[in-house]
Amino acid sequence: MALHALRLIHAGPLWRDEAAVAGLASLPVRDILTWFPHEAFPPLFHLIVKTWAACFGGADRTFRLFGLLAGLALLAQIWWTTRRTLGTVPLLALALVAISPSFLLFGDSLRGYGLGSVAILAAFGAFARLALRPDRRALAGAAAAALLSVHLLLHNSPLLLALGLAAIGVGILRRRPRVIAAVAGIGAVTALSLLPYAGPIRAMRSWSVLVQVPVGPREILAEMARTASAPVDTLRWVWLLLLVLALVGAALALKRDAPGEEEATQPDLRLYSLLALPLAILAQWIFLATAGYTPRPWYFLPLLALAAVCLDGLLTASPLLRGTRLGAALLASLTLALPALAFTRERMSNMDLVADRIAAEAKPGDLVIVLPWYYGISYHRQDRGKAPWMTVPDLADHRMHRYDLVKARMEEPEPLRDVAEALERTLRSGHRVWVAGRVDFPPPGAQPLDLPPAPQSRAGWLEFAYVQVWSQQIGAFLRDHATHGGRAPIPSGPVSGFERLDLLVFSGWR
Repeated sequence: MALHALRLIHAGPLWRDEAAVAGLASLPVRDILTWFPHEAFPPLFHLIVKTWAACFGGADRTFRLFGLLAGLALLAQIWWTTRRTLGTVPLLALALVAISPSFLLFGDSLRGYGLGSVAILAAFGAFARLALRPDRRALAGAAAAALLSVHLLLHNSPLLLALGLAAIGVGILRRRPRVIAAVAGIGAVTALSLLPYAGPIRAMRSWSVLVQVPVGPREILAEMARTASAPVDTLRWVWLLLLVLALVGAALALKRDAPGEEEATQPDLRLYSLLALPLAILAQWIFLATAGYTPRPWYFLPLLALAAVCLDGLLTASPLLRGTRLGAALLASLTLALPALAFTRERMSNMDLVADRIAAEAKPGDLVIVLPWYYGISYHRQDRGKAPWMTVPDLADHRMHRYDLVKARMEEPEPLRDVAEALERTLRSGHRVWVAGRVDFPPPGAQPLDLPPAPQSRAGWLEFAYVQVWSQQIGAFLRDHATHGGRAPIPSGPVSGFERLDLLVFSGWR
């Protein structure tokens, strides 16, 4: 809890992904239902954020408190699920999740992955109870947990499918047809509840090509391993060893257990966890490979929370496994303690410092250029100055990730013409140009590429190239036409690499 409290103090302003959630949640409810695919989370999550802002205000610190509560809720859910469902203490889950920098940085953020992890653990416990005793209470609990998990985080859908299949597996092997029927019914109801999202998601296909890339199993598994072990790479081998020991040890223990005894719940719980763990990993891999999104650390938080709880349950099958579990928990805690303490002091963005410097010194006739374009989301939230500003390319809306507008600019013959004209007008008038973000300056005499309009059917794999070329074009323009330029210092300190900006200022014309 102390690490989560420190995270609240030092996290700094909302970075662009969080600012986009806040921006979308500020819209009317009807617009949230229309635009939610732009920020990956179902309307329920945005409505929760909207309600929070209405009750407590929409300042960055208030939203940081929201993230803190999500992180603490995950710790409470881990304890509840492990104790009430598996009948053990969450040694591994707390060691591998509670002090993991990945969970501190991204689970405590204003995004749906913290609450999504809470919901999928609740579904894990609810389906476990349903697999053991398929009464009305268990059925209602599993249905509620299933609906909540997918309507807080769509990425939970494959994990929920894995949990359902694991419960069905218990029903088949233990000859409980009511379990099979109950899980199938819950699955059907949950799938039907997602049908209202079909229209907005279908409309998303017109621009989703910009966020899709070819992803193979190697990239997915590598990012999952980095997220699980960050920032100590050797911990990935601890995870792998525990996974192998848990699956093999629990499988051997099941052979010794007397099957079919209704009162002997522990073997059934081990069977459920034994099926759920590999199925969840497989389902996550298939989902990410099919979606085609670049693997990011936050995608794996619900899976890792689920895996850690499963490991805690499976590694109680024998005295040797229990000793291994205790040793691994101590090793992970000692290994992660100091790095986790350091990561709690890392800001998610320095955009507020950049905006403060610009607000203090920029004049009304100056121009602020923000690049790449997606930094405009957090600058839009932090801007308190009088100088006009533009992104590269300039977009009509900076409240969220408007890939549809970026795609339209990519298809134009001169997407940076308005930016170049504004730069020339500002420099010729004797005012200054402030550049916030990352700009590439080609060597003297070298000229950047001049890309043609992007083909509509192939725009996705070109977007990264266009962003790079646009940065070089702005850098070449300033190199060739500004008479003075240099770095404008801003306060330094540990800042996440996802949003660490430089600030440059230029003046004069030639």
